[in-house]
Amino acid sequence: MYEIDDMVKDPQYVARQSIQSMAHPLFDKISVPAIHPVFSGTPCRICSLGKPLGADNEEIYCGRMGLSADELKSLKEKGVL
Repeated sequence: MYEIDDMVKDPQYVARQSIQSMAHPLFDKISVPAIHPVFSGTPCRICSLGKPLGADNEEIYCGRMGLSADELKSLKEKGVL
């Protein structure tokens, strides 16, 4: 059974472009599985690894849960968020 390190180095995985390198704000670059199957006429690509942890906290806690900005600030200061 292959481990991740084996896959990244395997010539077949490399030739098929099965692993894609992406920029990451905390880890510089990381390797992620590419999209398959690959179609020449309609190529796909991964554009984003997603938002950073907590990026939507204000929208969720204030917008959807009804907390005030001061309550959110207090939770951040207490280390809850």
